[in-house]
Amino acid sequence: MDNNKKILSEGLLYSLVDNFFKALEKGAADKFYDKVKKSDLHPEAKKAMERMIDYDKKLKDALKKYHSK
Repeated sequence: MDNNKKILSEGLLYSLVDNFFKALEKGAADKFYDKVKKSDLHPEAKKAMERMIDYDKKLKDALKKYHSK
C-alpha cells in the first residue's frame, strides 16, 4: 500500500456513504456533494457520487414525464 494515501476509518466511510444516500432520498445530494468535493475522499469515489446524482436526477425527471397523474 502506498504510504501517501490517506485511509478513512470504516466507521467514517460507513457514515459518509449512509449520509450520501439519505441526502439522495431527501433531494439534497447536490449540497452534500459540494461538501464532499472539498474532502480527502478518493477521486474515484467522488466521481461515482457525481454519477449517482446525475442518474437520480434523470430517473426523477423520467418518472415525472412519463408517470404524471
